[in-house]
Amino acid sequence: MSWTKQDWRQGLRRLLRTERGVAAVELALIAPVIAIIILGVVDYGRVFTRTTTLANAAKAGTQFAMISRPQQGDLSAILTATQTALPDDFAGTTPDVQLRCECPPVGSGLQDCAAAEASCGVGTPSIYVQITIQETYATLFDYQFIPPTVDLTEQSIMRLR
Repeated sequence: MSWTKQDWRQGLRRLLRTERGVAAVELALIAPVIAIIILGVVDYGRVFTRTTTLANAAKAGTQFAMISRPQQGDLSAILTATQTALPDDFAGTTPDVQLRCECPPVGSGLQDCAAAEASCGVGTPSIYVQITIQETYATLFDYQFIPPTVDLTEQSIMRLR
């Protein structure tokens, strides 16, 4: 059976009029875009969750400091309380716990307590506990326009006296 020119034209018209398979072609075109958007949302959600976890651990450490009232140099209990508030997947994260002081009047800025006691003219310096937690988060996938790692830092400062 040989095809004539008219048979080819009729077959082409029939092919152009039919809508069979259009949905499959549309899905094939849009599926990669949707997948990339979903992966980006999942990665952003993980960054947000980890940042919130770091902030909660820093707050737990400052709350413990409010209750235990640490002495100068004995910050191990606060460090332990902060690390206990972190889940197991934060094993490599080490919080930084410091006592900071501020000379009167309030608003003069936080500084090392030994320097504050020497430089404060009148009055007793206010003592603060400062907890800083840092982590480097690696994204799930290497996106072309987004850095593969994100530095997360959370800090909590609370006045003790």
